[in-house]
Amino acid sequence: MKTIASSFLAAAVLVAATGFATPIDKRRVATDLDEAVTVETVNFDGRSIVANLVNRTGYTITDVRLTASDSFRWSNERHPGTDDPSRATSVMVPGPVAPNELFTVKAPLPPRPERSDGYFVPRLEVVSIVRVESAPQP
Repeated sequence: MKTIASSFLAAAVLVAATGFATPIDKRRVATDLDEAVTVETVNFDGRSIVANLVNRTGYTITDVRLTASDSFRWSNERHPGTDDPSRATSVMVPGPVAPNELFTVKAPLPPRPERSDGYFVPRLEVVSIVRVESAPQP
């Protein structure tokens, strides 16, 4: 109940602040969200995951919430080690991001440890966005 109430409160604040806003949550519309914002490139520059994303919607979006992860893949998956150095962080791009706009996200992470028993795979996943709709014309 608390989650639902806070969601309604957040939506009310967004509507009051920006006109009309429609929150889109990945838990409810995974395929729509994957198509709405596409991740074009993901790289690790030694201190951060850096990615280029594109707003593929016909709307301006705000509050793009992302999960940046640097997953460790063991060389021997059948006998992985006990010390998994994978890590993740949440990132929010406040926006606004115009339709079809390319935008860059930088998510700071601690430096990768030197490892010879596997490799890292950087990943960025869109968790939620808020679509801003223009006010109806009278």
